[in-house]
Parts: sequence; C-alpha cells; structure tokens
Amino acid sequence: MNASTLISSELANFISGPVMMVTSTRDKRFRATIGRGTGALYDEATGLIDIFVCRAQWPDVVENAVPGGKIAATFVRPTDYLCYQIKGVIEDITPATEAEAARGQLYVERMLALMEALEVRRAQLSHSLCARDLMRIGFHPSDVFLQSPGPHAGERLAGLTA
Repeated sequence: MNASTLISSELANFISGPVMMVTSTRDKRFRATIGRGTGALYDEATGLIDIFVCRAQWPDVVENAVPGGKIAATFVRPTDYLCYQIKGVIEDITPATEAEAARGQLYVERMLALMEALEVRRAQLSHSLCARDLMRIGFHPSDVFLQSPGPHAGERLAGLTA
C-alpha cells in the first residue's frame, strides 16, 4: 500500500474541508505537544499532507516538528463528529507562503462562522484559532484511524507496511 491508496479522494476532501483539527508532535523525551491546526491539504502528487500551525500560539508543536519525527493529526467535522486521525512522518517544515497564510485566514473565518451556526460563540474559539505566523508541516501519512464516537472508534482503516 502506498500513500496515494492510504489517502482516498474522499478523505483528502474531508481534511481540507470545514473540520476542526488538532495536531501533535513529540519532544526529545517522547512527550506529546499538542496544538490546533489552521487548515490542511493533501497533495496527491507528492503524497504529503500539509497542516498549518500558528508558531506563536503553539511553539512546542512547531519546535518538535522535525524532519523524520512523528506527527499525529486529528480532523473532526463539528456538524456530525465524523473524525479521523492520520499519523505519519514529518518530511519538512517551512513558513507558510503568502497564499497559504491567506488560506489559513479563510479557514479561521469559515470555522468561526460554522461553529457560531452550531451555537458556539466566537469568543469561545477565537483565542484558539489563529492564522498569523503560520508554519507548514508537511508529512507522509502512515496510518489512518476512524475516531468517531461509536463501536468503531479507534479502528485502523489503513496503514503502510514496512
């Protein structure tokens, strides 16, 4: 199995859509560092998932995002709690381009509006959704898990074999 079969077009559309995201890297002592993502994309040509993280807000996540390091990203659609976790290996980390930063700002505006429609006040989320000082963490997916509540929560959907 390769990354292109691991990430279906349906899953690629899901992670780049209106979903809340949390990402986790680990420090040198293997302790998890966790922060919110500000948008994500899947590039079928390279097999990379790019997740954007505000360096100013989640400095430990960014500091621990090193090439060859492990990463986990969880994506949840707030309208129905459909949730996937994708684990992988970090390829690279770079500052977001101007176009990526604009996409991050659009993501924040879109998610605040969606959550407001679900009766979550902007004040409850505006401090944790940030589109400034964005870093792009590119990673190769290695495992996909269904994390939606219910009897199949935690079920491994796909994974790469060594």
